[in-house]
Amino acid sequence: GYIDPTYLYNRAPGTSSFLFANHESSYNYFNSTFGDLYLDIKKTFGVGPMAPSAEITLMPNRGNGITLLANEHGDIGNNILNTAVVTVPITATQTFVAGLMPSFGGYEVQQSNQMLTLTHNL
Repeated sequence: GYIDPTYLYNRAPGTSSFLFANHESSYNYFNSTFGDLYLDIKKTFGVGPMAPSAEITLMPNRGNGITLLANEHGDIGNNILNTAVVTVPITATQTFVAGLMPSFGGYEVQQSNQMLTLTHNL
């Protein structure tokens, strides 16, 4: 896991704020990839390639990713569950995967610890 508290001054609109685990529903270049709070919990049940496993990721979803957990009425709530995946190998070449998982297309907002620049290219 990691924490990424950030104080940010945005020169364009002349605003500044402290960002940390904010639950902002609008996606802006200055508020959606800063101030992350992230915890990844992984558990393997057994030893070897045929052992089932589970992974749960807790992270306040915001910005573009906030719409991923909306219900049929469009309500989001304060859900911090980002992913919850169970993997069960069936054979050496087949695996059953179920749960709330990231997009296979890769459209999630990039996490702050994976960005190479300190200012995130602002």
